[in-house]
Amino acid sequence: MSNLSLQFKLLDNQKEISKKILEALLPLAQEYFERVTDNLSNNIADIIISYIKNEPEYESLLNGTLKYEFGIPDAGPRIEFILSHIKSSGVTKIQNPIIRGNRIVASYQVQLIKSDFENLLAVGSSSFTTEKGQQLDWLRWLLIEGDTIIITGYEFEFGPNIGSRTGMGIMKMGNSWRVPPEFAGNVNNNWITRGINSAVPEIDQYLMKAMEV
Repeated sequence: MSNLSLQFKLLDNQKEISKKILEALLPLAQEYFERVTDNLSNNIADIIISYIKNEPEYESLLNGTLKYEFGIPDAGPRIEFILSHIKSSGVTKIQNPIIRGNRIVASYQVQLIKSDFENLLAVGSSSFTTEKGQQLDWLRWLLIEGDTIIITGYEFEFGPNIGSRTGMGIMKMGNSWRVPPEFAGNVNNNWITRGINSAVPEIDQYLMKAMEV
C-alpha cells in the first residue's frame, strides 16, 4: 500500500491571516455588542438612583431635617421627579466595534448629570416660590453652596408651627442660616456625587457580567 502525502502552503502571512479572522468576526462582534448594550443605560441609571436613595439626604428631604429647614412643599413628588429626570436625561455615546491593530474594540459611555449640575438645577422641582414671592433654590443650596451663609440674621427653629409651610418649623431672627453641615455639599462632593461613587463597584460588576461572552 502506498502512502499518500499532502502538503499545504499558506499564501498569506500571519498578519494577513489575523486581519481576515478579525474581519470575519467583526459582524458577530457588532451583533453581540448591540444586544448587550440595548438596556445598559436604563439599568445603570437604576443602580445609581438606588444608591442616591440610600444616602441620608434622601430620607431627610422626605421626612427629616432638610424637608423642614428648606420648607419644601410636596417634597416627595419633587424628589421623585428630580430622580426620574436623572434617568430620562441620560446621554449614551456608543462606538461600535471596529478593528484596531490586532484587536476588535468598542466603547460605551453614559452621562447622566453634567459636572456643574446645571441640567439638574434647571428642573422646575429644584426650586419653589414662597407665598411671599421669593424663589428658594433648595437643590442648589444642597448640592453646591457648601457652608455658605444663605440667610443672614435668621435661624431655623424646629417644632410644630402653624405659620410654617411644612408645619414643623419656622425662620426667626437670630444667627445666620446655612445648610446643616452634615448635609452641606459642593460641586465635587454632595448628595448626588456620593451616591454615584457608592454605585461604582456594583456598576463595574454589572458591566463585567453583561459583557461576558
